[in-house]
Amino acid sequence: AIVDAQRNLAEQVSGVQVDAETTVENFVISSDLVKTKVSALIKGAVVVEEQMMPDGAYRVVMSMPMYGSQGLASAIMPAIRDNTPVISATITTQIQMGGTYTGVIIDAGGMGLKPSFSPVIYDTNGRAIYGVSNINYDQAISQGMVGYSSSVSSAQTLPRVGTTPLVIKAVQVRGGNNSTN
Repeated sequence: AIVDAQRNLAEQVSGVQVDAETTVENFVISSDLVKTKVSALIKGAVVVEEQMMPDGAYRVVMSMPMYGSQGLASAIMPAIRDNTPVISATITTQIQMGGTYTGVIIDAGGMGLKPSFSPVIYDTNGRAIYGVSNINYDQAISQGMVGYSSSVSSAQTLPRVGTTPLVIKAVQVRGGNNSTN
């Protein structure tokens, strides 16, 4: 039952979206190092529930962390960094509204976005203003590049945005509803 649960976990992990075009499976196929790290994480997954079923089958639920030194991010973030071209120009976006903000919340409610390990945020002129090329990798491994919430009000309670976050309404999804951009 544990081996079967690990196999199912491997299938789930392989489908995790890394960016708009890539899943974990692509990195596992293209890199022996990523494959080895992801396999070790799956083998080290924790059994969180065991149950004998009425029909005699045995049910096992396993869990592994997405973030942290023993999480999926620790296996794939280095591969993301290695496969991302360096942007030569730094783009600075100034907020004209005044005030001091402790974080940013982008309201993309109703746009059908899927969580991703390395999303890219563009301004209305199509310039990338946030992405894997300008992150703190240690922080991305420990807690992710971004946080996801089901609503603006729940996002406002996340410690990572602080007490006075700037809330911006997304105006468009680049690449369609399934895009992570």
